[in-house]
Amino acid sequence: MTYLAKVKLRNVKCGGCFSRISQIIYQENIVHLDIDHARQIANITFKDDDSIITRIIKSINETKYEAELILIEEA
Repeated sequence: MTYLAKVKLRNVKCGGCFSRISQIIYQENIVHLDIDHARQIANITFKDDDSIITRIIKSINETKYEAELILIEEA
């Protein structure tokens, strides 16, 4: 099954910040990433393994940025 996770990002101030966060997210086995820069929400599409989102959020929170899971739904 394919799922969509919405993750709220904080402390993101510029395009370079979004680029670094994208690099962190793409280290995991995801299907697609779409970031709404205005709302600072990452829409991450992934298959089967919901621990991917936990690892992504943990990795982002270990940096100067913050991430919080909003929801996970079937895509």
